[in-house]
Amino acid sequence: MDMAVSQLRNIPMVDFVANVKVMEVDIQMKSKSFSEYLDFVKNKKQNPSTWIYNVFTKGNSKGIFNLGQIRWYAQWRQYAFYPNEGTVFEKTCLGDIQQFCIKLNKKQRQKNSMKGMRLA
Repeated sequence: MDMAVSQLRNIPMVDFVANVKVMEVDIQMKSKSFSEYLDFVKNKKQNPSTWIYNVFTKGNSKGIFNLGQIRWYAQWRQYAFYPNEGTVFEKTCLGDIQQFCIKLNKKQRQKNSMKGMRLA
C-alpha cells in the first residue's frame, strides 16, 4: 500500500458527514437514536428499489470513520453489511448493524408485497 492511501484512511470523515443528510426511514428509525455508537447514512440508490447506506462511527476525540456499507445482496434477497478492510467490531456494534439490516429488510419486503397488490 502506498503512503497516500494509508494517510487517507486516517483522516477523519467529519467534513464528508457534515454534508450528508442523516437517513430517516418511514418506520421511525433515525440513525442518531438507533445506535449509541454508529450512524447509518443513506448514500445513493443502488438500483431503482434499493439504497446503499454508509456506516460511520459517531464523532469522538478520534474523529468519525467510515466502517463499511449496507447494500442489497441480490443472491440472498436481503440487505447485507460490507465491512471496510481493517475494521474490527464487537457485539454491541454488530447487534446494531444486524438490527438496522432487519429493519431495512422488513421495509423492503413490505414495499415488494405492496407492488403485488392490485387496486380494484
